[in-house]
Amino acid sequence: MPRISVTFRKVFSGGYLSIQTFLDSFNVTTGAIGSTIVRTGYGFQPKAFIIWCSGRTEAVDTVGAFSQAMALGFGTSTTQRVSVGVHSEDNAAAGDADTETTVVACLVVAATAGAVDGLLDISTIDADGITFIIDDQFTKNVRVFVLAFGGDSISNAKAGNFVKNADALNQTVTDPGFQPTIVFFVTGRAAAGGTASMLTIGAAISSAKQGVLCSAAADGDATMETKRYCNDIECIARFSAGVTSITHRATFVQMEATGFTIDNIESPETLTVGYLAIAGGDWDMGNLLTRTDGNDIVVSGLAFQPNGLFFFSHGTAESVADTPQDHDMKSVGAAVSPTSRGSQAMSDQDALADSEVAAGIMFDAVYHRLDFADGTAGIMDLKSIETTGFTTVMDDLDPDAAFVLWVACGNVAAAAATDPALLHYNLSNQLRRHRVEMVPM
Repeated sequence: MPRISVTFRKVFSGGYLSIQTFLDSFNVTTGAIGSTIVRTGYGFQPKAFIIWCSGRTEAVDTVGAFSQAMALGFGTSTTQRVSVGVHSEDNAAAGDADTETTVVACLVVAATAGAVDGLLDISTIDADGITFIIDDQFTKNVRVFVLAFGGDSISNAKAGNFVKNADALNQTVTDPGFQPTIVFFVTGRAAAGGTASMLTIGAAISSAKQGVLCSAAADGDATMETKRYCNDIECIARFSAGVTSITHRATFVQMEATGFTIDNIESPETLTVGYLAIAGGDWDMGNLLTRTDGNDIVVSGLAFQPNGLFFFSHGTAESVADTPQDHDMKSVGAAVSPTSRGSQAMSDQDALADSEVAAGIMFDAVYHRLDFADGTAGIMDLKSIETTGFTTVMDDLDPDAAFVLWVACGNVAAAAATDPALLHYNLSNQLRRHRVEMVPM
């Protein structure tokens, strides 16, 4: 028999342990229902994605007064998707704000009076990207960002929803059907649609690694009532209907064999919460502070080299638990390299006689903070990615340090390749290339 030499080098350097990411950006068309948008060039078949917009349509960096139509959604298949969209009208004599939630599309853009300005769904998940389909015609061609995840190390992914209990007890969610490595959250109002603009974005890996961003604007108030809230000790939060206090709060407890457990520390009524659960890959989560100078912001100590980063912030100091801060402000951004990044942001000012709302889009930043003159207050960009972290820098200095949550993903650490089942799988694939079959003894 011929002598066969097998190397494990590819097992330890990535191979079947990789997680792949791609950041896409495009304008949704105003085509008729059933129109498709084919996106390619991802380099892999996505297994999960996050999609978001501010309602702006520009394909270049833009900021200014704008009636916000921010939305964020998750998708993993043609039957697994969820989204929350909020609307707040600029220059209105009384607050004109709404929220829409859907479990039949990956992106819902809300309008005034409970109307929908567009629904984007998944037509197919393709070998090299995603084909989207218009389920409800858009009134304008909003610009969206898509952060997609794929690769052999992702063993399972699901976008779904659950009903958060109306009690202050631990709640185990088994809807995913597998043990996630990370869970992202999105929610709005308790009902499917309704007055007040409320958007919550959260994420959790463990009880020690979690975070939430929640912002809201009241509807119908002669004097604007807008608030924000962001910290790293909770994963779900939501304001009261009048946007005067926080009435829903949950902390993350742990991952379970078929899902995850949260602790409903404040929960006066049920609340529908969307989630994106992903099993596999290496993930980490933390926070950083923006700077008032041009010095680097270094995040280190990760167990892997990031190839995907997601950022979300309310543009000010971290919130004290159960204590809202004035003004509805949020920034959502992502990057897969120092040359592929983007963010969308908005502001809705508090305590004004007439509403003043603004929105911005940046194609060369991961964080964007608006000022109160419908302009830019601060911009943070990704400078570099290191073997155990990443470095950001302020392209436009913040007036004061702002709290920013980040989520990072990367290839599974080499040590994970010592799992016997995984070693057998990889060795089998290498031997198969030599036309040698492994058989049980």
